[in-house]
Amino acid sequence: MDPVVTQSEFRGDGVTLAADRWDPPSQGAGGSGVDRKGLVLLLHGGGQTRHSWRNTGRSLAADGWSAIAVDARGHGDSQWAPDGDYGIDALVADLTSIIGELGEKPVLVGASMGGMTSLIGQGENPELARGLVLVDIAPKVETAGTAEIMAFMRSGLDGFESLDDAAAAIAAYTPNRVRKPNPQGLRKNLRLRDGRWYWHWDP
Repeated sequence: MDPVVTQSEFRGDGVTLAADRWDPPSQGAGGSGVDRKGLVLLLHGGGQTRHSWRNTGRSLAADGWSAIAVDARGHGDSQWAPDGDYGIDALVADLTSIIGELGEKPVLVGASMGGMTSLIGQGENPELARGLVLVDIAPKVETAGTAEIMAFMRSGLDGFESLDDAAAAIAAYTPNRVRKPNPQGLRKNLRLRDGRWYWHWDP
């Protein structure tokens, strides 16, 4: 049986946040389906969107977990911050607000920016979540690595002529990764505007 997939919204700290949710197949009359183990909240990295967790969400649901992936403020389909605040305090406030709406303690899984948000949120409030998983982030941040990430994010502010050009920029930034032959998946992270493709985050 396939997981149950729904789209939803959360109210962050002054912004509306887009989310996808995957739930285990429901228990049918014949006893089929998967018993629910709990809830996992998936937080993406800077410049990414909730769609980067799609396969993870489906796998978690198949294993009995409910999973929710949220677009951070200024990313994907979430609202841009009216005051331009994308600092860690604002991200943690959004996280706290989301968990307040959930009504249960999730396991937090955060990548990069999402991991730092989860780490600080859990550190400030140990009762926030029932567990914490960090992906591509550590308590001590490497300054040079952070600067490299920010430089890459700023490099595409003028947009790209095509999805292939965007894919080439990513390949140059991550030379150790195998480049996908079809760049169509980048449509989740880019928006076509005036004939050019722009990253879908608040610059």
